[in-house]
Amino acid sequence: GHLALSFWVVFLLWMVRLPAMLWATSAHGLIGAAAASVLVLASEQIVYTVITCRRFGIEFGALFGRMWRIVVATAIMAGVVWSSGFARPSVGWHFSPAVALVSASLLGAVVYGLVILLLWRLCNCPQGAETDMLEVAKLLARRIKKRLRIKKRLRMA
Repeated sequence: GHLALSFWVVFLLWMVRLPAMLWATSAHGLIGAAAASVLVLASEQIVYTVITCRRFGIEFGALFGRMWRIVVATAIMAGVVWSSGFARPSVGWHFSPAVALVSASLLGAVVYGLVILLLWRLCNCPQGAETDMLEVAKLLARRIKKRLRIKKRLRMA
């Protein structure tokens, strides 16, 4: 049943992934290997999404209706990070790869978060992960504010 299907999906995608990574590595180096891996992993997610929708009787349109903001935010984030140059340091790059990685990660997180919140607001703030995230952020802000007040009182005493 489910286990056999999962095995064959993983097996067949590995039969695609290995040659794709070998070709991409020889043609484009490490960036090519990463790109090939990302494309195969994206294909794997699409296959598993189709299988899951069929198994549980979920219409793809209903699923996409809940996921479109994530897809759009991810695409915009990827475009911004790629165009920033952090994802592909040039010959004249003056920073270490670690600095480029941290910079790209921070930029991506900020852009993704802002785009998700903007799209959520444009959709009239529907209940979802964004609502939960904002509730957690409010809770953390209250805790931090409370601790800062306590420390301020201790210093004044």
